[in-house]
Amino acid sequence: MQYDQNFGQAYLGLAHVYWDKNYIAEYLSENFMDSALVLANKALSYDDDLAEAYVLRGDYYQVNGYNEKALEEYDAALDINPSSWESNLGRASLYANDDLVKTIDNLHYALSINRGREQTYILGYLSGQYVYAGFPEIAGQYLQKKLSLENDSVTYFSGLGGFAFNEGDIDNSYPSGDEHLLKF
Repeated sequence: MQYDQNFGQAYLGLAHVYWDKNYIAEYLSENFMDSALVLANKALSYDDDLAEAYVLRGDYYQVNGYNEKALEEYDAALDINPSSWESNLGRASLYANDDLVKTIDNLHYALSINRGREQTYILGYLSGQYVYAGFPEIAGQYLQKKLSLENDSVTYFSGLGGFAFNEGDIDNSYPSGDEHLLKF
């Protein structure tokens, strides 16, 4: 086991803690997430092979509207770690408003790599993108996979309601009655 003499991983951990703790509180501030960026930069000054630090910087640039810079950071992370599902998720988010094919492609890649608890989030995101792309049947398949992993019928039926709403089917966008409840 190697020890990080310069605490690059520790600074990266602090950057993630800061991000998670202060994201909502700082959302409308002028210096939104600047401290997380400073900590990520500090981590990279000690160890420039920390792919996760590049991902965090990509997230910082993306939420602050610097999409080209964000893409550079996600690509830098992928250069270090081609199996970075986080980079692919970030890239998917970047493309979401402009290129559904690239969004879906990056989400599929992230899903193929991630075997952790984030998999349900990726499945839900992928489902939504298929709806936007005009493939509600495929979206439903991913929503069903999400349900099978997390066993949460509320998010499942909420997703189905969103599909109906998107299709202009207002009457079926919100389930009513016992026929819509799952029995466990």
